[in-house]
Amino acid sequence: MSNTTYTVSGANTWTVPTGVTAATIEVWGAGGGGGGSLTNSTTGGAGGAGGGAYARIAVTGLIPGNIHALTVGAGGVGGAAGNNPGNAGGASSFNNNSGGNTGVIVSGDGGALGQPGGYVGNRAGAGGVANGSGGGITSYAGGAGNNASAANTGGGGGAGAGNANPGANSTSITGGTGANGGGSGGNGGARNANGNVFRTASGAAGGGAGRSNGTTRAGGSGGNGQVIVTWIITANETASGNKFLGMSTVEGRSYQETLWGA
Repeated sequence: MSNTTYTVSGANTWTVPTGVTAATIEVWGAGGGGGGSLTNSTTGGAGGAGGGAYARIAVTGLIPGNIHALTVGAGGVGGAAGNNPGNAGGASSFNNNSGGNTGVIVSGDGGALGQPGGYVGNRAGAGGVANGSGGGITSYAGGAGNNASAANTGGGGGAGAGNANPGANSTSITGGTGANGGGSGGNGGARNANGNVFRTASGAAGGGAGRSNGTTRAGGSGGNGQVIVTWIITANETASGNKFLGMSTVEGRSYQETLWGA
């Protein structure tokens, strides 16, 4: 079994290897950025952002040599110091390119932004959700950020969803804790402090800035998303033209059985 992991934000591609006709695709959306806070704001600190969603799908009918486009969502930048919201996390996705079919197979949305300290209303960002075409998609939503506390601290950021669980919501100033591949959200800023960036990737959100007495404060940024493609050789031929006979396990070690020069 082999896999390729993509963590750098932006567009990329995956080429189907020789002998491969099926793969499992996993995507994590990026975390949002927490909000910034005003000087001497009477409304308190800023809100934490939401974590990115997770989605997984098994695809068949792949054609060796075909090139599939994919995107890794960029983490939302935290709101600049002052009355500025953070930025939403970007979506991660994987596109079909087999048998004349095109379009997004599966995608995970990024988390929503955190609102600034001067915003009237709910300042916390919601977690991202997943979507795709066709059935067979396993998905989990990202964790939600939190509002600023009564003590004028910023709200924590939500955790990115894991491969077996939704992302944990933030609890007051504390960012949600990630599990099963989902990143942990950044803590909200203490009074007179910036919001914290995500603690671990993937898909974790940034915390909101605390209320400031004399200097504007910035929100924490979210983590990038991620795409993982995992495959096995299902056709009876390797890239070198030798015949692939299967896999065997001896004393806990896995071996590929190949008929050389076939």
